[in-house]
Amino acid sequence: MALHKPLVLGSDGLIEQIPSGDFIDPAFGATGPTGPVGPVGATGPTGPGLSGLTAGRIPYASTSTALVDSANVRYDGSNVILSGLKYPAADGIADQVLRTDAAGNLSWATPKDTSNVIINGGFDFSQRVTSYTTHNSVADDVYCFDRWYALTQTAAEEVLRWNIASATGAQPGPFVARLLQHQAAAQRIGLAQIVEGMNSWPLRGQTITLQAKAACVQTDITLRYAILEWTGTCDTVTSDVVKDWTSGTYTANNFFLATGLTVVAVGSTALTHVDAIASAVPIAITLSGTVSASCNNLIVLFWSEGTMAQHDEIVLSGVDCHIGAARTWSPRPVAQELALCQRYYEKSYNIDVAPGTAYAAGALMGSSSSPMMSTGTLGLYLQYAPKRIVPTPTLYDFVGASGKCSRVTWGSTLLTNNSAVNIDWISEKAATIASVTGSFDATFMAHWVMSAEL
Repeated sequence: MALHKPLVLGSDGLIEQIPSGDFIDPAFGATGPTGPVGPVGATGPTGPGLSGLTAGRIPYASTSTALVDSANVRYDGSNVILSGLKYPAADGIADQVLRTDAAGNLSWATPKDTSNVIINGGFDFSQRVTSYTTHNSVADDVYCFDRWYALTQTAAEEVLRWNIASATGAQPGPFVARLLQHQAAAQRIGLAQIVEGMNSWPLRGQTITLQAKAACVQTDITLRYAILEWTGTCDTVTSDVVKDWTSGTYTANNFFLATGLTVVAVGSTALTHVDAIASAVPIAITLSGTVSASCNNLIVLFWSEGTMAQHDEIVLSGVDCHIGAARTWSPRPVAQELALCQRYYEKSYNIDVAPGTAYAAGALMGSSSSPMMSTGTLGLYLQYAPKRIVPTPTLYDFVGASGKCSRVTWGSTLLTNNSAVNIDWISEKAATIASVTGSFDATFMAHWVMSAEL
């Protein structure tokens, strides 16, 4: 064990050793040996361990590698304070990190799990809708926002991705989801997302938290939300999980389906309405539960507990579901979010151009001058994002006709729409499209959509 001389600042401004006693630098709480100079029987200074120090500055101590400066290092009786930062007195547990409170206090904390199994929780993308400025009608159990599908009690609801740049309040992100009950007859409406099996399995046995921001417009409502498990065949999910919208018992075989479904947790929050969406200040909601070992797909659902009158509206944003406790909403980089969405749904149109729009930019073009291809022309393309499974394709011509392509013969300026087209050899990331009619010197154009949703 190394012995080191205590150091002091001399009158000449230089650091010097005091020969009145050695002290043991590494032994926390140890007592130094009897000092060779000074009163007979005197003991050296106490070693610089936490249990052997009293409050005050820690004496200078030289080591083989460093000089500890007592102006910056002191002990307050509980914690060692280094350069104004108060370190915890006891060690943390494995894999913990030091966290500051911005006031000089450090404490041990478990690192946050940054994974969010919800995709498009900020509702940035809504590739399927026909309008980005007005509400879109969506039938029961049909997808609307990317990865989200509508659930309704009796008839279609309307949805809109709304830019909140001009709104008041601390909404997270640039968009919110607006769910409008537009039917004359009152009904309950909701929104749900199914988590793919590969992302659900790691949650087994874990306590997870669902969180979001919510508001309502026109009339006060009670918002319900649930974490569900699909225990049937993985990725073959019965998406319409509601058995009886009128039931107030939120268990399987009552409000929820009886078969293949387990309820992890259900919560509710009373929302006070505003008269205009721009005045909405969202309320934070959280729900926790432990996922069982039987979970194959996680499902999250938001819905109105009671019926909503015509023009009543729910507003959602910042949806997050993760292992651990509630945390501050932190959206993914937008390019990463879009790539996750495109694993399930992708189109050749610009992101905010609805499929089936009369639109030319971005369309696939194929042509050939080979007489061997007199029955049509071929085009091979690679999708930007590999799909979850082999996708279901839909083609559109330039005027938006589904299942058709547009065609031009070389040397002619005449565009023929509504031409027959085939798509074959579809894989998770590529396919071949062939125009069925036209001469070998023709060029065909088509937009495409690929869907691999759960």
